[in-house]
Amino acid sequence: MYELYYYQHDPSRISACPVTIHALLHIADSIEDIGPVWTSWAFAMERFCGDLQPAIKSRRFPWACIDNHLLAKAQITQIRLIYDNVSNAFPLVICSVIPNALSGADTTCVFSPPRKPFVPDQELRKKILGALSTRLGRTNSALVKKHTPMELIGWGRVRIRNEGDTLHAYRVQSRTRDARDATFVRYEVLVDKNKHKARKQPSYELQTFYGRLEYVVQVNFDTQTAQRLGLDVLSPDGAVVALAAVLECAIERSHSRLDIHFYRNFGSISVVDLSCVQCVVGRVWDPEAYMWGIVDRSGSLSRALVVVDE
Repeated sequence: MYELYYYQHDPSRISACPVTIHALLHIADSIEDIGPVWTSWAFAMERFCGDLQPAIKSRRFPWACIDNHLLAKAQITQIRLIYDNVSNAFPLVICSVIPNALSGADTTCVFSPPRKPFVPDQELRKKILGALSTRLGRTNSALVKKHTPMELIGWGRVRIRNEGDTLHAYRVQSRTRDARDATFVRYEVLVDKNKHKARKQPSYELQTFYGRLEYVVQVNFDTQTAQRLGLDVLSPDGAVVALAAVLECAIERSHSRLDIHFYRNFGSISVVDLSCVQCVVGRVWDPEAYMWGIVDRSGSLSRALVVVDE
């Protein structure tokens, strides 16, 4: 019947033989056999599968992810039936939106657990104080050193808002064996070209670096100290400063046309404003060169812009 109605044994008519057209012949018979169309409509099942797919976070244990998702969804459904308003019944904060006080802008980042207090070692603390003093003014170095607490807060994950990437802190965020590594980032800072020439005026240029994000550091200052430092006080508790401690990749060579950079070893830790971190980058192992190649998916044309005040 199919060949007789559409194909007619003529290869030039093969385009008239899609399955959807042939299915029209069976709609009436199917309704008589199994009932209305909605009883066998596949859209509901396809939509359910589409809801499950984002819940799969592990390539090793996909079924466990699906089970947990369905269990949590069922629990939330029951809570809504009982309390009508989930936010009022369970006012739990699962993430924090913390203004980036160092940048002085309105941009914010969303910080996600784990949230672990930690005491930085002497070298890291020295660089944190140096980053704070540089941004807030060298005249405030003594004040910064005095009021910066010994115990700081480290966040495991931070998402750059406005459709930015989600960054993972290597020293705080635990990783499974099959998880993607989202700890390597690209960051951009202004570097003084005359830093080794004391008598010359500073001349800054924007340079790109790559490294592994070690810590996402939250530094809290009370209201009085924040006002003396010139920070914006956005809450009764004071002001928050967000920093990134990055273990720099020692780039040995670069492929300028493909924007791929190769490194073998790490350099030193740099502490920069969190707003300097631009995105997550990938890595590919080159067994012949015995080096890692850094792949920046944002492309060479996607870079931060520095606006100089007139």
